[in-house]
Amino acid sequence: MVTITEGNTGIIPAIAPRATRVHEFSLRFISAVLHILATIAVVRVLPPDATGVYFKGFVMAYALAALLSGKYDLFIAHYFIGAQQADYGIPARCVLSALGRRVLIRSAIAGACLLVITADLDIVEPHLRPYVETYLPFVLAIPFAAFALLMAGALRDVNRTLGSMLVSTYCMNMAILVAASTAPPQTALLILSWTFFAGSVLNALMGLIIVRRVFGVTATFSRVRVKSAAWREIQASVAGNGATALAAAGLRWGPLCVLALLGPAARMAELAVAARTAQIVDFMIPAIIFLPQSIHLQPRLTQALHSLRGKLTTDLAVSLASGSAFVAAVAIMAPWLADLYGPPYAGLAGLFALLLAMQWVTAAGRPALRFVAAEWPVALIRRTLVVSATSAIALSLVGIRSYGTLAIAAGMLVGTLLLNGQAIWSAYCLAGSRPAS
Repeated sequence: MVTITEGNTGIIPAIAPRATRVHEFSLRFISAVLHILATIAVVRVLPPDATGVYFKGFVMAYALAALLSGKYDLFIAHYFIGAQQADYGIPARCVLSALGRRVLIRSAIAGACLLVITADLDIVEPHLRPYVETYLPFVLAIPFAAFALLMAGALRDVNRTLGSMLVSTYCMNMAILVAASTAPPQTALLILSWTFFAGSVLNALMGLIIVRRVFGVTATFSRVRVKSAAWREIQASVAGNGATALAAAGLRWGPLCVLALLGPAARMAELAVAARTAQIVDFMIPAIIFLPQSIHLQPRLTQALHSLRGKLTTDLAVSLASGSAFVAAVAIMAPWLADLYGPPYAGLAGLFALLLAMQWVTAAGRPALRFVAAEWPVALIRRTLVVSATSAIALSLVGIRSYGTLAIAAGMLVGTLLLNGQAIWSAYCLAGSRPAS
């Protein structure tokens, strides 16, 4: 059984051996390289309009997967980060198995409904047939993407961030690299679309394998038998997360869906390239945090501060310094990376600046978000997410016609600022309300 101690309120885990730190840094670096190489491969093999069509399918598939798995993901976050396993008396592996099967079934039903719609469009609107063929693999991938998101979230919640990253990136990016390097130009878009489906299946399998290794494999993992009263309580808790999950999915994917639905394909390609470049900050920040750990900086400071607010301040300071250093490094590399993407993606400095600023805010506020998740004030979390998501989507809708992708990136940045700003304020209020553990 994997547990999180109550005192683990930040993103800084227990100090790992040097060999483990080097191993994790290496795997994270490889993942970042694969991520960038896959992006380069897609934009080199597809023209901008086709690249935009591909990433529109990418965004819509993951947005639907996040929406379908969101309330289960939130329950699991509360279950682990809030250390609530004892409340139900059910092994964690059984809870994950039951919820994973439920996500697969519900997302498969949603995918089947979408398949009926696409089949009707194929007959009624023949001129849409090329798009229907292109997006069919993305529809089929939704159940597997939803399951992989759930498994990755569970691993992240128990501080297995490296395993979470392996589930969400390795298989998909390697599949894209292979497909893009071998696909004929005339069928590259269709092949890459089916590669997304294959990558989603591989992500789901990887998630299942790693989760089994982390939580153990027993007969109950595949054939869950739980007390009916406990399971009814779990179902009620999951159902209560519906509105919060909708807001969480809207915050992360809402502005991108606005662009996917209302913007030209070429603009979608530009934003996707800039966003995927900025995203490598997410891969490396946990590894960068091992640097102050190596000199025992965080334990020394928290020992001197002797309070939850002091621990929170230390975590925020370390995260801010680490995030700032790596965001600066990516910003320096951005012009070189833009050259690798090719002439259609030159002149994206504004997009890079906004999206890197968003990553910087995310890195700086991560300890506060985890602290609030550990305390789990449901109404506060819901209000924070609703305000942030509504602001991000509203700004994107209002500005897309005049400012295009800059409005979408600005909406994402504003939503992230509101989320992390509210989280930091709430975390300090919550930390002041109880003594240090």
